Parts: sequence; structure tokens; C-alpha cells
Amino acid sequence: LRLGLIPAVAIVALRVLPFGVEARNVLTVVAVMPSAIASVMLSDIYEADRDFAASAVLLTHGAALITIPLWLGWLR
Repeated sequence: LRLGLIPAVAIVALRVLPFGVEARNVLTVVAVMPSAIASVMLSDIYEADRDFAASAVLLTHGAALITIPLWLGWLR
């Protein structure tokens, strides 16, 4: 979801909403980024499943090596 559905919805919303070109470009790059490392830190603070959060971050960062160039190349 983080690398497929969420960027698609965000990109559609960014095309509909009245943003400037620079703002739209920055928000598009943010939308296609993988899960934040902060989720691991927050899972540690709130005693949640740190291993799951770390696994999600690792997997999304690995997959982002493929999906980010695809999204940005398609939008170019």
C-alpha cells in the first residue's frame, strides 16, 4: 500500500488541488517515499512490535529502489 496505492491516490489529489508546480513536485516526491524510520522509534516508545516495524521499513526501502524511479519516470 505504501508504495503503490498511497502514491497513486496522492498523485491524483495533487493534480486536482490548486498547487504550484514546485509544491506539486515536492509533494509528489514525498508521496512516493517508503515508510519512515520514525515508526520503529515510535514502536519502541509505545512498546509495540519493533521487529514488525523494522521489517516494514526494511522491505519498503528495498522495494522503493524500484518503485521510486518508476513513479517519477512515469510522471515525468
